[in-house]
Amino acid sequence: MKRFLLLGFIGVCAASCATWRPEKAVVASSACDALHSPWRNPQNALVIDAYEKNAIDWDKLATAARVAGVIHRATCGLTADNSYAARRIAAKRRRLLWGSYHVGTTNDPIQQADFYLRTIHDARGEV
Repeated sequence: MKRFLLLGFIGVCAASCATWRPEKAVVASSACDALHSPWRNPQNALVIDAYEKNAIDWDKLATAARVAGVIHRATCGLTADNSYAARRIAAKRRRLLWGSYHVGTTNDPIQQADFYLRTIHDARGEV
């Protein structure tokens, strides 16, 4: 079974996997190396975390054998991502798995959660 990797969150392990040496560059362990380069392993399915301003050729993306789905930032604080709704439709039409997320800010968390839920509307079928 293919392993799903959320590429947008791979950087989280960077600090714990790398060792800083002032006289040398950052040295990564082989385990961390695998996390930083998941596209090198043909057994890994890929989930794309697309930035709102990147252009996407949806037809080409949907034919890439290893691409299993897309996650997309729906909201940040109390601001909706302008590309969210159209990209959700485009991905689902091509039968790609779809997921969304919210980037929290220091604003009221209840307001942010309510805003996120209003923005994504019906989340049935979302990963």
